[in-house]
Amino acid sequence: MSNRQINVDLNTSRVLVPSAFRVSEIVLTNYAGREFNIQRIVADFSITESIYRSTLSLSLSIRDDSSFMEGVSLSGHEVIDVSLERTLPDNVIQKVKLNFRVTEYPIYSKFNNGVQVYRLNAISPHAYTSKFKKISRAFRGKIGDFVRAVLKSDLGVPDEKIDITADATANIVFVVPNLEPIDAMHWAIRRAFSEEGSPFYLYQTLDGVIHLKSQAELARQSVYREYQEGKFFQYDILTHPEKSFEERAVRILSIDSDLSMAKPVMATNGAYASRTEYVDLSTKTYSVSKFSYTDRVKDFPTIEGYPFLYHDFNVDEGNKISSFDKTKINYIPLNSKAYSEPFANYHSSASGGIINQAQSQLETLDSIQHTVVLNGDFNLNCGKTIGLKIPPAWDPSLKKNGLRRTDQETLNDYISGSYLVSAIVHNFADEYYCEVKVKRDSTPADPFSS
Repeated sequence: MSNRQINVDLNTSRVLVPSAFRVSEIVLTNYAGREFNIQRIVADFSITESIYRSTLSLSLSIRDDSSFMEGVSLSGHEVIDVSLERTLPDNVIQKVKLNFRVTEYPIYSKFNNGVQVYRLNAISPHAYTSKFKKISRAFRGKIGDFVRAVLKSDLGVPDEKIDITADATANIVFVVPNLEPIDAMHWAIRRAFSEEGSPFYLYQTLDGVIHLKSQAELARQSVYREYQEGKFFQYDILTHPEKSFEERAVRILSIDSDLSMAKPVMATNGAYASRTEYVDLSTKTYSVSKFSYTDRVKDFPTIEGYPFLYHDFNVDEGNKISSFDKTKINYIPLNSKAYSEPFANYHSSASGGIINQAQSQLETLDSIQHTVVLNGDFNLNCGKTIGLKIPPAWDPSLKKNGLRRTDQETLNDYISGSYLVSAIVHNFADEYYCEVKVKRDSTPADPFSS
């Protein structure tokens, strides 16, 4: 891999296209602390990030023609350091430096007596450490503070790699039931809700930073960049390097879609109607909170403006989909007198039916999903919002016959618009491409206007 300098200016080290990159080094440290720069024998590798996972993952393929595996005694104790860099046409230098701990060697193959190929999987050090620890202790305070404390004290994550901007609930008291640190954080986040009833996500991005963000915060952020489909390029790499680079950086190379709009599946998970039944142990009282999506969606922080549920949709005669609250029932025990103000027990944050709102926002976010392949970008990370410009499907004969308005109808308003990046696979081989999973809960155009 060290000899692959495709589309890199050898004099200035600047990359000519967004898919170009340099590997500074890929260092493997074995059980004895010996270091080996293995970039020569690395065939390809990928780094994956997702808003549903609190760690990065590395998958790396090795083409071994010198008995490297036997020589360094690969045994699952290895540490991998990956250093990447590139200089953009405007002379901005981008660097990525990450550390991973190997978890397994899932694939091994020997093509002939001279070449063996194998793949290793690895995760971030804090996730690796988490597998060897258990937490069983009391906590009193905000969930955001709990997550920060676990990351710092139990997993050794430095302050500069932690991004927690929201309080994530009022003061609560709980005892962690003997869980791994990462499982304990996700267990606590189950009862973390924003003021709008949005769920929280704990995830790590390519810069190594671990974020705790609510769906409301992610939905309201500015669009990082807009991408569009196209067949031709206007600018030449040599005569207009910066404009050519940007033109290619925003080009959609391929797109595969999943229109997950089946109402029965989403309804059973609480997308459109649900109820929560509460039992307060201290007062011996029972209460029910019902949720209707059509009544509450106007208050939700959606990605775009128009939901994918028709307000007058009937499941059977006279019964709207939002009236079937028993399709999803949550049972929550409360103990309102267990602690004095301002503290409350673990389940108190789920009172008032806010858990129903969180479930709805979580489920409807899957309404429209795309997998988009883009040219590489170190700064494109999960948790960001991007824009997609998708042209409509149309019969070219209409334009030929003068029946198509070329100044309008240039975008498919139903599919185009803003999307939340839920996951990215950064693929590095001969060139660097991003396989980006995006999704959203709404559309910029009213789908029920016709």
